[in-house]
Amino acid sequence: MLLIEIFAKRLVSKYFKDKLSFILLLSFFINIPNNFSQEKVYKKLLQKYSDKAWEAITEKKDSGIYYSNKIIEISKANNDTFNEMLGYEYRGIYLSLIHISQ
Repeated sequence: MLLIEIFAKRLVSKYFKDKLSFILLLSFFINIPNNFSQEKVYKKLLQKYSDKAWEAITEKKDSGIYYSNKIIEISKANNDTFNEMLGYEYRGIYLSLIHISQ
């Protein structure tokens, strides 16, 4: 046997006498990269919608309200109140610009 295998078996037998605790710990470490990648995708999508919303707002396009609503929608789905408020802020800026220009 390889030295690493012997060490791993001793480590497992010493610290994880209960197989359930070992399985739970192992599943935790396996899911860590998945959790980080989901957060990365969420942040990237949020940044995309924020950029598009701001661009549309400054150009007084109707899509500003659409992207503001998308920010609110995905933020609510991810329980992110800070970015949800950002979406409401973008919506308010858009509506105030449209109201002022009319």
